[in-house]
This record gives sequence, C-alpha cells and structure tokens, in this order.
Amino acid sequence: MDVESLVFRNNFHGGEFLDHSTGSMHMGRYFFDLQNGDGPVRDNDGMELDSRAGVAREISRILLDIAQDEIPERMRGAISIVVRDDNGKAVSVANLTFSNLWLDDIARR
Repeated sequence: MDVESLVFRNNFHGGEFLDHSTGSMHMGRYFFDLQNGDGPVRDNDGMELDSRAGVAREISRILLDIAQDEIPERMRGAISIVVRDDNGKAVSVANLTFSNLWLDDIARR
C-alpha cells in the first residue's frame, strides 16, 4: 500500500474530514510541522480546517513561502511538512525538493 493510501484512508471521505465516531464531517485543528535546512520546527498553534482541500492549500502556501526564501540562498535543499490532527496523529506528509545548477559554471570547468 502506498503512503498516501495509508495516511488518508481512515481520515477522509469525499474530500471532507470524516469523524469515525459519529460518521459526520467535522472541522478540526491541524498542525503543520516543518523540516528544512534549518532543522525541525513543531507547529504548536495549528489551524482550524474542514476539508482535505483546505489542508492541501495550507501545505502549498507553507511550501511556497519557505521555498521563496530558501531557493535564492541555497543551491539545493528539501522541505518537508508533516500534518498532524488534534490527536497528534500524522495525517499527511508533503515534500518539496529543489536544486539549482548554473550552466555557465559547468561550461567553465
């Protein structure tokens, strides 16, 4: 079974979060823990979201903000986000890797 199936199969239904105890959709607090070149950063505040799409939008926003800051300063790197629910259970993992190679540097070799 792939990672996405393991992460999402018990938490999502039709793009919305499913509360297995009641069978209904619910809003929850989700925490976005970051790992980048500066080391791990744990999200202690979280964000209230009510859909898988909302989590995906927040993941994208975080990755883009960090990439915008780090890519100009570094030639390569990786950024990872682990999303936890309000019970501390990991529900998603997102990764972004980047590299930059100046072609004129290769030509000079």
